[in-house]
Amino acid sequence: MATTTAPPAPPVVRTRCATVSLPAEMCVVGAVRHFVSDLLNQWGVAHDDQDTAALIVDELAANSAQHGRATMAVNLSLDDDSLLIEVADSGEPARSSPLPAIADDEHGRGLGIVDVLTEWSETHQGQSGWQTRTCLHLAPLLPDNGGAETDSGQPWGGSSTSSEASVCT
Repeated sequence: MATTTAPPAPPVVRTRCATVSLPAEMCVVGAVRHFVSDLLNQWGVAHDDQDTAALIVDELAANSAQHGRATMAVNLSLDDDSLLIEVADSGEPARSSPLPAIADDEHGRGLGIVDVLTEWSETHQGQSGWQTRTCLHLAPLLPDNGGAETDSGQPWGGSSTSSEASVCT
C-alpha cells in the first residue's frame, strides 16, 4: 500500500505595515524616530536593527524636513527578514532658504549613511515631491508580541499573512 503525503505548506510570512504623516519640519524628526523605535519594538525587531532603522529614518526625515515640501510621510513594511522604509514629502514647496555651507560641516552625509546601512536605496523626484525607499535586512524577529502596545501606550499597525518572500524585492 502506497502512502501519500501532502506537500509542505508554504512558509507563512508575517507582513506588517504602518504609515505616519507629519509636517516636514525639523522639530518632528525626533517624534518620527521615536515612533519607529516603538513600532519596531512592538513588532519584535531585534534591538540592533531597531537602532539602525531609527537612524535611517532620522536621516531621511531630516532630509525631508530640510529640503522637502510641506508634509512628509514615513511608511514601514516589515516581513520576516526585511524592512522597507519609505520617506516622501509632498505639498507646497518649502519656503525656507538653504543653510550656508560651512567647512567641516556635518550636513550632506545622510544619504551616504543610509547607503552604507542598507541593502539598497533609491531616491526619486516627482511632481509632488521627493521619495526615498530603502531596504534593511533584519536579524530573525523576536517572538510576536501579539498586538501588544508599545512603551508609549499606542497600538501600532496590524499584521497580515502573505506568501511573498520579501518586501524588499
